[in-house]
Amino acid sequence: MICLYDAEKHVYTIDDIVVPSVTAILKAKSGFSNVPMRILKPASGRGKIVHMATHYYDQNDLEESSISEETAGYLEGWKKFKKDFKVDMLSIEVPLYSVTYGFAGTPDRIASVIGRLAIIDIKTGKTEPKTIGEQMAAYEIAYKDTYGDCMMLRYGVQLTPGGTYNIWPCKSTSDHGSFLQELKYYKKEKI
Repeated sequence: MICLYDAEKHVYTIDDIVVPSVTAILKAKSGFSNVPMRILKPASGRGKIVHMATHYYDQNDLEESSISEETAGYLEGWKKFKKDFKVDMLSIEVPLYSVTYGFAGTPDRIASVIGRLAIIDIKTGKTEPKTIGEQMAAYEIAYKDTYGDCMMLRYGVQLTPGGTYNIWPCKSTSDHGSFLQELKYYKKEKI
């Protein structure tokens, strides 16, 4: 079973059947993104550019002279995080599908962080730690559904234009249950 992702439409399909995304599920009830469009559009654009820069950097395929000074600051924060936490990339933006629960999502990174398996989500703007926890719990559910049960850490990493980072270890044991409640609400609303 292959999980396909259409980035332009933000649609996941399994065997040509559309399945809900983690983002759509979290938006349905909790207002995952209640940020006004005048703020969201520039932030979204910045986030996409920084994600692309970190993506190509992690693949050793980034011509650093091609990025803006602002993006370079965010990238510097990413480099510092990777060095400080001895990050070794295992996968970069690979879509995951939960057969058990019928949803899909794409974690930014699956990596070894100080020798332990971890999911990493990269942020560039204001972030709500509770929402990061639920989002990352969803990715963990899908990962374990695909690869088997294992111990995983979950980190939200907020990069700053000044070349630093903030880290949110997602340790709440209620994140998984909260996400599954959001999924239940989403499915109920779609019937």
